[in-house]
Amino acid sequence: MSFQRTSFSLDGVNSTYLFIKKVSKDRKRQTDSPLQFFKFKSEETFTKIKQIGIKKIVCGARHVIFLLNNATAFGYRQEKEGHLLIPRMVEIPLSNIEDVYCGIDFTYFVIKKSKFERRIVSSGVSFEGEYSDVKYWDYSCEQLMEFPPSNEIILDVKIVDLQVAILTKHFKNNQRFWYSIRVSNDEVEHIRDRYLIKRELGDKYNRADYLFFNGMYLIFHAIDGKNLDSNNSYLESSFRQVSDMCALDHEGDLYYGFNMYHKIYDSIEKIGDWGIAALTKEGQVFTNSIRSTFERLEFEKMLTVPDKKRYETDRSCFSIDISSSQEDIFILVKRGLTSNQVHLFKEIIRNGSYHDVVFEFVESFELNQVVTIEEKIEIPNKNPQKPTMGSIGGFFLFNNIKKE
Repeated sequence: MSFQRTSFSLDGVNSTYLFIKKVSKDRKRQTDSPLQFFKFKSEETFTKIKQIGIKKIVCGARHVIFLLNNATAFGYRQEKEGHLLIPRMVEIPLSNIEDVYCGIDFTYFVIKKSKFERRIVSSGVSFEGEYSDVKYWDYSCEQLMEFPPSNEIILDVKIVDLQVAILTKHFKNNQRFWYSIRVSNDEVEHIRDRYLIKRELGDKYNRADYLFFNGMYLIFHAIDGKNLDSNNSYLESSFRQVSDMCALDHEGDLYYGFNMYHKIYDSIEKIGDWGIAALTKEGQVFTNSIRSTFERLEFEKMLTVPDKKRYETDRSCFSIDISSSQEDIFILVKRGLTSNQVHLFKEIIRNGSYHDVVFEFVESFELNQVVTIEEKIEIPNKNPQKPTMGSIGGFFLFNNIKKE
């Protein structure tokens, strides 16, 4: 009799690892569990995600969105069946998803309509039959309109508890606009059906690039961390990410506590969506579980032997990201090329070799790897009869490449 697998894991498959750790901050419920591989229960879902690859993971309070490399997504949540919690993963019936933002029990999907146009679709947590366009009230014509307006660009979206705030700018000038929703506790189930209220911001906010909730107050910041709100000048250079009892400032210092006065770490790159995990700039992951205040999660011990050796000698070839709900921490690890291989790839691009040399480069290393080029690479124009290629950036995915 053949063995039937009941779960599937990204445990180095296609150079990707996906870990999960359950953490409870309720001292009456000792539900902490060791770090382990996330288990997919459906072979069909696992195969799709394995082939396409995960771009990022975004968490609500008790639901999770897996955004994939092809701009599609899966939703995941724990559902109660009797006294048991049963994990359920559903394919989101949307395409061209550019980004995702999660609230307590709802999700905003940013959909790319064209090169310059976007729309936002909201959903509840069942992920079935609950999708609707986010709208705003246009006072100029006294009616509801699809958000965002076609002449505005979304700069930042912040969702904290029962508050939603979105910062946009006019695509032809620096005029900023602020859209918001705020609901009471008894209205949380209907937040996705509420429309946004639009406000035009004054000239002093024309450098605003991101938002920050300080309790009930919304503060606007420039990209360098400068607070642009004179009414809250005590936060001159404030936090760029806040969740639960944690706050991360512009310098990478992590603060913990009700008033965010207690500095506990520096050199932090990111904190989890709901404040129970932190990622350092060196790629280490910490969690503030009930048993140990900010213990380190040593995921590298669970890598394959070859990848463990790579991690010890050249961490730059691994990209690491975290996300957290109220009780789950996700760690997404992708193995890319080594720093020497990336340098060689950049030189190949700069030399203008896009065919045989690139295939020779790919064939000499491992496939199914992502090369991330963070800075723009200038491409020389070697043929005066043809226009220059300009510059190139972004990422290159070598997957199932065949030489013609």
